[in-house]
Amino acid sequence: MKKPKLTLIPGGKAEKSLSINGTMVSIVDQFVSPQPGSVQVFEEDTHLVLTREPELSVSEEQPHPIRVMTAIMDIDPRTPGTIHVEEQNWYAVVLDLDREEPCQERWVREATETVFRLAAQKNLASLFMPLLGSVHGSLSADTSLQIILSALKKSNCSSLQLLQIAV
Repeated sequence: MKKPKLTLIPGGKAEKSLSINGTMVSIVDQFVSPQPGSVQVFEEDTHLVLTREPELSVSEEQPHPIRVMTAIMDIDPRTPGTIHVEEQNWYAVVLDLDREEPCQERWVREATETVFRLAAQKNLASLFMPLLGSVHGSLSADTSLQIILSALKKSNCSSLQLLQIAV
């Protein structure tokens, strides 16, 4: 019996894509690197501690965990549904871990719409983002994807050529 010829697909998933308003939307493996020059969007909480190092007022090189927690409590929380911009890294604040319902669909919608508004203002050509609200939050991947695609359809982001959505 002849062995079938198999082709290895990196990450085990075939890339899927479609075009919306002139933007190529591509679903990619979460471990794929963003295109060079892309802005990368991260899912964050109100204290910006999930994916980035918090800016703490602790001067020790290896501070005690209690000092770290105390310093985090002193940080002014961001408003859910907003975007914190640091050059090529944008942090979508879609989680408030101090609330009983830490991730709300309207926050994800507001943050996603803001991402595309900022992308239009900055004439971005490429964005890389996760399914917001489903990385650390409780939103389903389907709901998050629908929010992203709906926001892109409504946006006026003519400069955006590529949107990579990491799953």
